[in-house]
Amino acid sequence: MSHQTCLEVVKRNRYKIRESVEEFLDIRQLRAVEIFVFKSRVTGTCKPYSDIDIYVQLDEKHRGLVALEGGLWADKRVLHKGVYNIPSPIIEIIQEGEHKGREITLDITLGIDSVPPLPTKYIGKKWFMKLSDVI
Repeated sequence: MSHQTCLEVVKRNRYKIRESVEEFLDIRQLRAVEIFVFKSRVTGTCKPYSDIDIYVQLDEKHRGLVALEGGLWADKRVLHKGVYNIPSPIIEIIQEGEHKGREITLDITLGIDSVPPLPTKYIGKKWFMKLSDVI
């Protein structure tokens, strides 16, 4: 798929995505600096049903939490939503075609760094962008 096609579901749902992330953060009393979309939806390598990978840059005051509860992923120490044992928020259900009925969910990763983790398969590619820049 293309970069633009992969981002279409993000464009259609960016307010819902922001609300889901903010709700997740509010429940855990976490403060964000920035919200990013990253990985396959940005590089254009997504499948129609790929999840939407979100990286939340947390406020510096959460550095201790990330150090204590986080783990090393790619090149960063991060917290993954799985640490909190919550289901992935459903952003959209595919309405037509061979993948009709499949859910597109959010996969939330949190960290202190100003850039999301860089998995090796994305080296040399643009792998992230601010959610606010998806228009």
